[in-house]
Amino acid sequence: MASEMKQLLFNIGFIIDLVSFVVIFIFPPTVQEEGTGIALEDNTPLGNGYTAGEQREINSKLRARNNLISKIGFIGAIIGMGLMWYSNGLPPPST
Repeated sequence: MASEMKQLLFNIGFIIDLVSFVVIFIFPPTVQEEGTGIALEDNTPLGNGYTAGEQREINSKLRARNNLISKIGFIGAIIGMGLMWYSNGLPPPST
């Protein structure tokens, strides 16, 4: 029974880790861009049909979403590793 529980905890932790790392890979945490860019006025039209202000707002929302999903992925990775470490620390089954 204890051996099965140990294996189950390890497998659950491993699966949580795999999913978490895929999430982190797809939604990486954003890094603040350094340097100076071209400052455009908010009503400057861009080639994609949006103005500079609208595009800046869209990018800000995407950056916030990616940061949130990335943090959830990091928390999942920590939980998964904790489950694996905990399962390895369980005592062996007594026979």
